[in-house]
Amino acid sequence: MDQIAFPSDPSTSTGELYDTGRFGTVRVVRRDCPLCEHRASLPIPGYGDGIWRLVRCRYCDFVYLDRAPDYNALFAAMAWERTGAAELERRAITRPVSFRLSRAMRLRMQYCSQEDQ
Repeated sequence: MDQIAFPSDPSTSTGELYDTGRFGTVRVVRRDCPLCEHRASLPIPGYGDGIWRLVRCRYCDFVYLDRAPDYNALFAAMAWERTGAAELERRAITRPVSFRLSRAMRLRMQYCSQEDQ
């Protein structure tokens, strides 16, 4: 079985620093195609935002992010416990009506399960 080696010291990873705002600065590394490991890729217009850009490999047509947070950054700054709470706050601000309806529906489903009927 293949194992992925994670660098133990984030300062040894090459890449640019990107300020995520709420989660601080994380190291972002450029990636080759994860499927065929070729470097040649084409951006897909309309997908991705700023540094988070989707590209298509010219050799195998695999679609992937050409730049991604360093694995150490994923485990530290962008853990689900932090990003999940931030996403709930973002949805509450940007879509307050649908957010409240969704929360109310989840509560309703929790208390009125099909087993009770």
